[in-house]
Amino acid sequence: MEQEIRLIVNDFKDVKNRIVSAGAVLESSKTQYDTYYGSIRAMRALGKSFILRVRKSGSSNFLTFKGATGKEGYYEEYETRIANGKSAAKIIERSGFEKIIFVKKHRELYRYKNSTINLDSVDELGNFVEIEIISEKNADKRLNSIIKELRLEEYKSIRKGYVSLLLEKNGSKYHKYIKE
Repeated sequence: MEQEIRLIVNDFKDVKNRIVSAGAVLESSKTQYDTYYGSIRAMRALGKSFILRVRKSGSSNFLTFKGATGKEGYYEEYETRIANGKSAAKIIERSGFEKIIFVKKHRELYRYKNSTINLDSVDELGNFVEIEIISEKNADKRLNSIIKELRLEEYKSIRKGYVSLLLEKNGSKYHKYIKE
């Protein structure tokens, strides 16, 4: 299970200095184009909030399922590389899902110990540091420990994902269904 927290930042200069001096290593820098799909009918039938995502990142495409676990910031996530993002989008749409939001972000991905640190500049939202770990006991404690190790305690933290923030900002009907 993926667990993450986001910090709201104005710019990345100071953050980059702090995380690199703590030992974080830059792995990639890309612009990502994410199209999210949902179906209120499917969510009601399953009794669960979830979304499907088609991501274009560089020359690669991915299909992702993200399901709510009942705790904000904790996700059940499955992802696979796909050959053709446009065809995947058509299959999803023809299966009764509708496009609910498009998210464009520039992401610098760093590795730090057993975590991923993303510096995300998200269109319409701003700049965020996203700290992500894969399921482990005491995840909240571990996330807070990483924030402290990186000396980022001064920044406001949020658990909501970019999709939830954008749906809320845009007044989408999906806002009350997507628990990301």
